[in-house]
Amino acid sequence: MQTVSLKQQIIMDLDLLEQMGLLLAIWQMMEVMKQQVRLFPQLYNPILEHAGTISDEEADEIKQIIDQEFNTIEGEW
Repeated sequence: MQTVSLKQQIIMDLDLLEQMGLLLAIWQMMEVMKQQVRLFPQLYNPILEHAGTISDEEADEIKQIIDQEFNTIEGEW
């Protein structure tokens, strides 16, 4: 199974929106969003820059490791 990155998915969606004649509306919405980030920098989260940078398989592996390492209690309670 091939994993599509977030950037690739956005490009494919933009191609579809262009075919539907909505590209200008999307661009206008993006301009508003960029303005909001400039006006309200607290809305910007630098962690979001990493969104979509790992595949679903990698995310599943990370979840499994976290479950193995942190969802068990060692010793007596």
